[in-house]
Amino acid sequence: MAKRYSGDLVVNILYHDDDTYKGSVSGPGGTYKFTDLRAPRIPTAGHVGSAGIAYDSPKGYDDMAKHAIGFATYDMEGIGYPEYNARGDDYKVSRRKPGSARRYTKRPRAYRGR
Repeated sequence: MAKRYSGDLVVNILYHDDDTYKGSVSGPGGTYKFTDLRAPRIPTAGHVGSAGIAYDSPKGYDDMAKHAIGFATYDMEGIGYPEYNARGDDYKVSRRKPGSARRYTKRPRAYRGR
């Protein structure tokens, strides 16, 4: 199961071999569950199903998390507030909790400037 973050929403998403995604979108206003979220049948360049992007890849989970956020915010008014990209035309989805530090902040010993 993959976890994605956008604003104060948390998306838990899992890909199944029948070409569907299942999971939930949680926020301060409740939880929206989905069971049959499908990737587009017509591949679009740079999105799930197009050349080089697998359905269960990190990019695939990012794209489908954005779709799940779209459905959740439409179906459940007041679930929470997603974060938008700089242009404001798409949801910004992160693989880390907002404000969390990066995992590897120290340089390897060989590069410490000795």
